[in-house]
Amino acid sequence: MGRGVRYLVLLVTAICACAYEARACDLCAVYSSVESYKPSAGRVQSGLAEQFTEYGKIQSEGHHLHNEHHQRLSSSISQVYVSYDPIDRLSLQLTVPYLNRRFKRVEGGVVEQGTEAGLGDLSLVARLLAYQHSQAEFLFNLQVLGGVKLPTGDTDRLAEELEEESAMPDDGVVAEPVHSYMTRHAGHEHGEEQLASAVHGHDLALGSGSVDFPVGVGFLAEQGRAFLSGNLVYTVRTNGDHQYEYADDLAWDIGPAYYLYLSHTSSTALRAVLSGEHKGNDRGAGGKLATDTALNTLKLGPQLIVRVSDNLAAEIALEMPLDIDNSGTQTVQSYRLQTALTLTF
Repeated sequence: MGRGVRYLVLLVTAICACAYEARACDLCAVYSSVESYKPSAGRVQSGLAEQFTEYGKIQSEGHHLHNEHHQRLSSSISQVYVSYDPIDRLSLQLTVPYLNRRFKRVEGGVVEQGTEAGLGDLSLVARLLAYQHSQAEFLFNLQVLGGVKLPTGDTDRLAEELEEESAMPDDGVVAEPVHSYMTRHAGHEHGEEQLASAVHGHDLALGSGSVDFPVGVGFLAEQGRAFLSGNLVYTVRTNGDHQYEYADDLAWDIGPAYYLYLSHTSSTALRAVLSGEHKGNDRGAGGKLATDTALNTLKLGPQLIVRVSDNLAAEIALEMPLDIDNSGTQTVQSYRLQTALTLTF
């Protein structure tokens, strides 16, 4: 059994740019093809990837709140991607995302529903196979990546953040979240007259208006039919439209996998994935801190990777949150579903 086929069934999900919980990778998630760990000079790949995330719960400062008005955000990001390997150790990938966000929220005391859809931020990512060790049935690879995200998505919804900033004091720090509409006394929640939105402008914007830079590392360790893989990506954010700057974010995943079926031309692997995303508060005009944008998440879920032939591969994955800590009042992830189809030429 050649190692080439085993590389073909390995899925690496690299997340770049804006990671405020799932929404960070929602805004500019980048799917990485199943062959990303073994570039081959002259090879071209293309494919489609879909990521659907349901935000159906509300949290305030890490505590669950009753979602009386059923505020929610359903986010779909469809990606078309093309990759090219100029040399054996280097792969370049261009990703074009299309976002569709259906939401229901309370705005100005009124329940509002709507949809935001359109082109997201384009990204170009380079992946370099920096180190490789192979001995008998053991294999270890180390990959580094770097890239750029370009401001091609619509940023009109970020203008809402300017309105929110008008409620902030001059020192740029809000003692109590602007959006908070629940108070707690002796462990009990009490609603105030002022309803608050749990879906904000930065959640609905299709782009950031900024040029951002993801950098990271990934690894693969394989022994026989079992393998372990992981990724870590840090995204450096810059100031974007409407003087809004998303906070830098860190995303990672790690998980063991096993080939349930393996032949010379096809295979099926099942992987258990533990992942996390970490992001601070964004900044608005004048460097003022937003207080409803920080998120730390821990998630777990299965991933099925199927190689149909030398030229066709597919995958499906499900993420469920184990723990979510957030600032302010936000809708948070209920689940995420990812699918992808890759063609190799």
